Formats: sequence, C-alpha cells, structure tokens
Amino acid sequence: MNVLSSSCCCFLEFFLGRFIINKPTSNQNKVIMSTTKLFEELAPLPGGLFQCQYVPHKNEILICGGYGMRDCYSYHLIRDEYKSICSYPDIGNICGHCVIKLASNDNNLDEITLLSFGGRDDHTLIMKYVSVWDDEKDETKHAKAEDLNKWVPLRDKNGNPLNIGSEKNKYEGVRAVIGGKMDVFDLRTFEYIKHYTLPIAEVLNFHCFVLKAKVEKKNEMVLFCGDSGLSIVYDEDSNNFELQKIRVCSTLRNYTQYGYVYANEALLLFGGRSKRSWDIISQAVHKYYVKEDKWITFEQTLPSALHNLVGILSEDNIYVHIFGRQNGYNETSIHIRTKWDEWIQNEIEEKEWILIEKEIQLIERVQEDLEGMKQGFNIGKLKDNTTIVFTNLKQSKTKTKQNKGTTRPDNDY
Repeated sequence: MNVLSSSCCCFLEFFLGRFIINKPTSNQNKVIMSTTKLFEELAPLPGGLFQCQYVPHKNEILICGGYGMRDCYSYHLIRDEYKSICSYPDIGNICGHCVIKLASNDNNLDEITLLSFGGRDDHTLIMKYVSVWDDEKDETKHAKAEDLNKWVPLRDKNGNPLNIGSEKNKYEGVRAVIGGKMDVFDLRTFEYIKHYTLPIAEVLNFHCFVLKAKVEKKNEMVLFCGDSGLSIVYDEDSNNFELQKIRVCSTLRNYTQYGYVYANEALLLFGGRSKRSWDIISQAVHKYYVKEDKWITFEQTLPSALHNLVGILSEDNIYVHIFGRQNGYNETSIHIRTKWDEWIQNEIEEKEWILIEKEIQLIERVQEDLEGMKQGFNIGKLKDNTTIVFTNLKQSKTKTKQNKGTTRPDNDY
C-alpha cells in the first residue's frame, strides 16, 4: 500500500498497492553541536525553481515541475549538475501537484514509473523514466524509446483515461489535505478504498507526513501540523485507522512550510515560515525520536532562514539534500546538503532539559484539565500536580545556572 499527503504541497510515502492521501507526549532539549561546517552549498536549481516535487533514484534526484514552471530535471548527486528530462504538457497550472515513484515487479531496475497528479488545475499523468545521464541506453531492456521520459495520461487496461481526484475531492498540492481527511486509494484497481476525517481543528497545510514502518499489513505513520501531532496506523485487512495524539515541540508549533527527513526512527525538521507572520522565517533544526517520543532543538542552525523546504535523504543514507527558498525582495532558491550522521550521533544528553520539557507537558495538562472542568473540581489532584510542576522547575533552573554555556533549554514555560 502507498502513502501520501496532499493540499497545498504534497508529500507521499508509498507501499505496495495502495496509498493514503492525507488532505489539506514527550521530552525536549537543546543540543549544542560542533562548530564544524555542517552544510555544503551545491549548484542552485535551474531557473530558481521552487515548490517542486522531488523523487530520489539511485545517484539522482528527479525534480518535477514547480511554481509557474513545467520543466523537469535530474540532479546528479556525484557530478553536482542538472540535466533536463522533459516538460509537462500544457495542462494548466500544475502548482501544488504531487509526484511519487510506483513500486514495480519488473526486474529492470534501470527503469522506474512516476505518477503525477493533483495541482491547481487537476491532472493525472505517468512517466516511464530511464536515466538521462546514461550515454547509451540498451533499448532491449526498456519500453519503446518514444514512450520514455515524457508525461502521458494514465489509462486503465481498456485504454480509458483515469483521474485521481474529483470536483468533490480536488487535490491541490502535496502533504496538505483538503478538508482534513485521509483517503486510501488502490493503485491496482484505481478505486477509493476509504475516506477518513482526522480529529484536527486547524487547516492542514504544508505539514509533515511520513511513513514510520510497515508491519505485515499495518502501516504506521506520523503527522505533525501546527500544535497537532498524530500517530496513525492503517490496517489494510480491516480497512480501519487507529489514532494516537503526539505532543509537538513547543518551538515548532507556530511554523509551517518546513522540510523534513525520516530514517531509523528519527525525524529531522528544518526551517519553516511562521503562521502568525509571513515575514518570520526560521533557521532552526529540530529532531524527533519516534520510539522514545522525545524532541530536541539543536543549537546549530541552517546557514540561512529558509521556507518552502523539501528534504531528501540519499538512498545510501549519507547525505540529506535540502531544497528551499530564501526570504527577501528577490527571493532565491537554494540547494544545500548535510551529513545525516552529524545530526544523529553528535549529541549532548542533558537530563535537566528533559525534565524541563516534562514540566512543560505537565503544565499544559493542568491547563487542559482546568479548561475542561465544568463540574466536579478536584482540588486535591490539581494541588499535587501543581506542586510537582513548580518544585521541579525551581530545581531545574538551579541546574541550568550551574551548566550555563553547555546547553540552552526551551524557555516556553
């Protein structure tokens, strides 16, 4: 089964035959890392492309369309160069579309199939791709040459055009779902399997949606949007969803349009744009440990404030490629990379900051209890919680002064 999210910027995680369309509690501590240069600036995107769709493939990152652009490129990870693949047909405005790599039972590993759909002007197209960096192509291994590296309509077995989406469920973009719903779509039969409404009050837009794991036919996912976090499990046999709330890092809640990469039960999140003021752009780097349910905010930041970010982890798990937009009168696109292990291994664990975040969590729970109390006020329970919270806060502040200059806690309390 395959997973994706959609609405004003889409992100997909794919399984075998289906995908889920996502329409538009814990600790946290700050970590200081070495001042060694962590980011390397690479060749910028051709023509200042941004809001593109990115698909990793071997030593390439495929870049498919973008804001006001229909061109598609391949970026070579080793050569640090771009090469043109093709352009989208004249189908209107593709901004906000989604591109995914389909699973294949074909033994030909050199050829992959891409599916593009949604966008402001809805479309559903497919491409059989072989590397544009190959000087010679063995046509005996591929489909007809004229069918390669170009977008064509998706058709069923009878040759009839197929469309993912409808006037009722229109997908504009990836990773943000219209109406706050989860849709399951079967790529083998091209039928909708399930429509599901998420218990999130705010509009889902430019949020984080990743596949965590697949155990047999249960697909585990994580979604973060604003101050809402969800652990989502979809069971293919029962066709049901199971949800559990996750606490969102207090320094990330007011941001959107951040980039993210997931691997080995760790989620890195980069930059973002404030939902309160469009002019406030973040340089922050956060990490979420899924298994431990723990947040970390790094002292080391991005080299500049970036928004409309996309993070791509190379298939060898060595580099994280970050594509983003710098704010300003003449906004420019930027392409940088950083080593994954630098953010996973170089840590300073400080128990006092873990304690502080627990206290923040306790305070929030007390506030929720107070807001939800309409009758049966339990002052004894509240007194116990309050005593624990503020006693621990005083103790932790004392430790903070003693360890000044080592780590910096989140001051959201």
